[in-house]
Amino acid sequence: MTRLSTSATSAAGLVAAGGALIFAAGVIGSLKNNVRTLEALLAHETEKRLAERTGRIRAEKKLEETTLNNNQGKDTSSSDGEHERLLDYTMYTLGTCRSCFPRRNGTPRQSGIADIAKGVIEIRPAANPSSCLQGLQGYSHVWVIYVFHLNTNLAKRSPNFNGLKGLVSPPRNTTGKKVGSLACRSPHRPNPIGLTLCRLHDVNLDKGTVTISGLDVVDGTPILDLKPYLPMTECAPMATVPSWVETSYEENDRLFVVWECNREVPEGAGDYVNMSEDEVLELIDNVLSLDIRSRHQKNAGGASSSWEGEVELCYLTIQYIINLDHQVVTVKSITKSDVP
Repeated sequence: MTRLSTSATSAAGLVAAGGALIFAAGVIGSLKNNVRTLEALLAHETEKRLAERTGRIRAEKKLEETTLNNNQGKDTSSSDGEHERLLDYTMYTLGTCRSCFPRRNGTPRQSGIADIAKGVIEIRPAANPSSCLQGLQGYSHVWVIYVFHLNTNLAKRSPNFNGLKGLVSPPRNTTGKKVGSLACRSPHRPNPIGLTLCRLHDVNLDKGTVTISGLDVVDGTPILDLKPYLPMTECAPMATVPSWVETSYEENDRLFVVWECNREVPEGAGDYVNMSEDEVLELIDNVLSLDIRSRHQKNAGGASSSWEGEVELCYLTIQYIINLDHQVVTVKSITKSDVP
């Protein structure tokens, strides 16, 4: 009797287990069907999005080509009589640089010559500075790309460079020979675009400002772009330069600066570019020690042993006298102007 009961129980258990397996198999089969359906839907949506993206890119390229051809591209005759197709690209300024150099006079000819010189780049709200500046503070230096907006030859330029001078006289080329405009750092270029490597001090996402130093641009300079400096790939320790460039730096003897007036500046003179009063004083000493006279001013001096001049830094007008016999520049007075 006991054996019959045990056998019946075992049979019932097997039947139940078999039913459970059949049910599980059905569920698994249903899930597999659902997975296949979802995979098919995903593949369809992916293909659809890819087709939309491809179409959008094709439309954008066509729009760009049409815009360039209709609005900006022109069939023009170059100076040698040949026709050429010129495609101009419209660029919008990223922002404006507030600089400690209000005028071209006194502005260093290269970046890094006046390391203490500071500026603040104000990014336009339309460029969404709170987003586009994120992560920039992780770098120590940045490339600043800008426009030489104070060039005196801008009105003479034509779309296809007719009348453009290909040879220029770099101020520090003591050989007196002209060089190609693309073989020097002259602002008078086929396209008036400048490039400066600056030290990065602060990035303010809320205000949309970037504080830099070592700059060589005038206050109000339009900024086109900022690019992080990558020393791993952009540093070329074995780079060479023409002999006249090397000589120009070797002969960069500085003048000795003395103060006849009190060595002080008005309170807050450098606030608009985040410079302290001590930094403004150091800037004045640094710039005047460079002998900022132009080549014409140096040649016009003749045999005279002294030269009087003035320079504007941080909207402070500094009167000074250079004693050429002793290589000394004396600060005579400082007056303050309003910062625009």
